[in-house]
This record gives sequence, structure tokens and C-alpha cells, in this order.
Amino acid sequence: MKSEGFLMEFAPLKINIKTREVTLKDTPVHLTNREFDILRLLAETPNVIVPFSRIYSHVWGDDTTCDNHLVMVNISYLRKKMEKIAPEITFVKTEWGIGYSFAYPPVKNSLQGTY
Repeated sequence: MKSEGFLMEFAPLKINIKTREVTLKDTPVHLTNREFDILRLLAETPNVIVPFSRIYSHVWGDDTTCDNHLVMVNISYLRKKMEKIAPEITFVKTEWGIGYSFAYPPVKNSLQGTY
């Protein structure tokens, strides 16, 4: 991982915090603001479990009862967009019953291709 000012690099993933642009394998990943905020939050602490409640309060700015379903739906959209570009790897890992983590190096989904 490299972090230079506004750029977080987790080859082959790049996250530009200033412009809110994400590229995977040099291909733009078009994320909603919430999807970007979730990815950034997880990427700030690679391989650390982030609980549903922290994701919810950080991304939705709401400290009331956490809506796990809302978090799961947005994570699902984020994953689908990344899988379209790189189906062989996963950066966002589910930590069952707890939350999510950012896997780096990414988890290989199959024996196909290299990254």
C-alpha cells in the first residue's frame, strides 16, 4: 500500500480522496458518494474489521440505531461494480455478524488470471 497525500494505492486499486475517483486495473469504477465513503473508510485501516455501526454512523452521519441492511445493500453494490472489472479478486471482505474489512493484499476468488 502507498499513500501520497490524496492518493491511496492498493495495487491494482487506486483511490483518489480529493477527486473521489476510484480506478481498478486502470479502469474507472463509478461509485455513488456512499459507496465511495464506505470504500475509503474500510481502506483507511486495511485488514481491520469495521463494525456495521461504525460504517453506518460514519457514512450516513447517524448515531441512532444502525441499519445493517442499508450497509449490506451498499456494500453489495460496491462489490458488484468492482467485480465487473476484476472478478478474480475481492478487496471487501464480509466479517459475518460483525461488519466488513478491507483485504490487502486482495483475496483471490479463483485460479483464473493474475493481477
